[in-house]
Amino acid sequence: MNVLGAEIPNADADTLRLLADKFREKHPKNGAALFVSGNTVIATVTEDAVKRGIKAGDLITGIGGRGGGRPNLAQGSLNGDIRQALEKLPKVVEEKAT
Repeated sequence: MNVLGAEIPNADADTLRLLADKFREKHPKNGAALFVSGNTVIATVTEDAVKRGIKAGDLITGIGGRGGGRPNLAQGSLNGDIRQALEKLPKVVEEKAT
């Protein structure tokens, strides 16, 4: 599974969504990514990951954020420590995949 968690300083939600789209283009299978700027979070997962039970909104809540959206793309907020949240991402993906 290709897992990416990145803090993108000073980016707006549209920019984060664009990065999510680019991630899915580059990793059309087995991918999950989370992009954070300030307290805005965008999560994305590939369609095959959705079929295995990994949903974008679950990634946001799994790292301590709040939000939701479509199974493959979700937006939310994060009020905690960004670094700690991003460090949780691989484990959250692994737990959701099993």
